[in-house]
Amino acid sequence: MGRVIGAALILLGGLLTRQTLLTAARVHCTALREISEALEQMAQEIRLCLTPMPRLLEKARRGAAGEFCGAAAAYLRGGMPLAESWERSAHEVAFDAEEQELLAALGQRLSGDDESVCAALRLTASQLRARCDALQQERREQERLISALCLCTSFLLMIVLL
Repeated sequence: MGRVIGAALILLGGLLTRQTLLTAARVHCTALREISEALEQMAQEIRLCLTPMPRLLEKARRGAAGEFCGAAAAYLRGGMPLAESWERSAHEVAFDAEEQELLAALGQRLSGDDESVCAALRLTASQLRARCDALQQERREQERLISALCLCTSFLLMIVLL
């Protein structure tokens, strides 16, 4: 009886490991989408309402975009220039180095006329969306591999235990 319970727990552990790995990939992609949507929203606010960037950063207070924009707004309130505060907060976001560099590079393009700022915001948003789409495609391909690996490992441990 103890071996059967142990085998069931090992199988459950394998399934939970699978779920954890797949959820981490989804969370990362969701964060990319949230920041992309926030950048699109900022571009729209600048174009339509001529809202200044510090106020836009204060408005974006949800999810990963809220963490990023909140950090940038805090640096701005501390007297740091916009480009530097944007870059610093971009490097604090829990993304890959490539994604952090995309956000950091945007900081240098946030000065200038409204059209160039909006274009830079939209370009970075589209690049982040493309990165998210590529990650989703990778996740679909890896989903089967992760499932097979977790389940096969669980079954192997169950066989050894029984």
